[in-house]
Amino acid sequence: MRYAMSVALAVALFAAASAQPARADAGVSFGFFYSNLSPHGAWLVSAQYGRVWQPHVYTRAWNPYYDGRWVYTDVGWTWASDYAWGAIPYHYGTWVLDPRLGWVWVPGDVWAPAWVTFVSGPDYIGWAPTPVDFSIGAPFRVRVAQAPLYVVVPARHFLTPRVGSHAYPVERARVLLTNARVADSLAIHDDVVVNHGVDPSFVRRATGRALRPMPVERVSRVAPFARVTRAKLRVDPARITGSLRVAERISPSQPLPTLRREDTRPEKVRPAPEPRVEQGAKHVTPPGTQQPARKQGAQAAPEAKREQGKQKGKGKQPGRKVP
Repeated sequence: MRYAMSVALAVALFAAASAQPARADAGVSFGFFYSNLSPHGAWLVSAQYGRVWQPHVYTRAWNPYYDGRWVYTDVGWTWASDYAWGAIPYHYGTWVLDPRLGWVWVPGDVWAPAWVTFVSGPDYIGWAPTPVDFSIGAPFRVRVAQAPLYVVVPARHFLTPRVGSHAYPVERARVLLTNARVADSLAIHDDVVVNHGVDPSFVRRATGRALRPMPVERVSRVAPFARVTRAKLRVDPARITGSLRVAERISPSQPLPTLRREDTRPEKVRPAPEPRVEQGAKHVTPPGTQQPARKQGAQAAPEAKREQGKQKGKGKQPGRKVP
């Protein structure tokens, strides 16, 4: 009898343990990020943020939130990146504008639909990556000096693909941010980080489109798993009781994982199309693109070729073809 009771108790404990939901940070680590992102960019060392990652597509005209679109889901506003590698750096950790390196990604192990803060005004919406020291529930305020971090677009274009092509220039964004209203965006609901962001009714009126929350599992590149489930997006409840930070500094002294040969293959990047410029919004350089710098001596190359042609043509009779 005692043996049967012991077996039944063991089975019950095993079933209870199996019923525990998987955590959002299960299966993700610095090693996981390192191996998956290395083919698409370079790991650098920031004096302020430690080990960071920068994609191959980076140029000085680039912003991490140009190439993609916003999707309204059952966990709030979710960023759907156009990049093949977008499942990691847009849903874990955050982006920072390093004074020496430019835009880089700082790793973090908590999933979110988008680690951004939203602002809005009468006819515009803006967003920027959360600071590295950002914690859910902590007060946050926007400063005009942060204008280069923000993508601000006319509200009517908030849901368009490649939304960055509608962004206002920094000078205009700086003016708009002085009167912007900061949205209380990020929170935790049922152990999952949600981003309420801007009021859906405001977006509905501005865009003229009906909004029905899409299951977040159906959004492309929303998490780096072959099959996305709500259980994989959950936060460890033990971490919720404390201060839940978006990112943690990875020390440069930490040894780097060993990469397999196939992990170092570079990404093939499609050139971005020319953006459609709206009235009142402009881009000096198309998002994600920049004319490559001309190598020294490249201008003289055509002249040298013409000179070589002249030398070959010496002594030839006019009108005859040079073999």
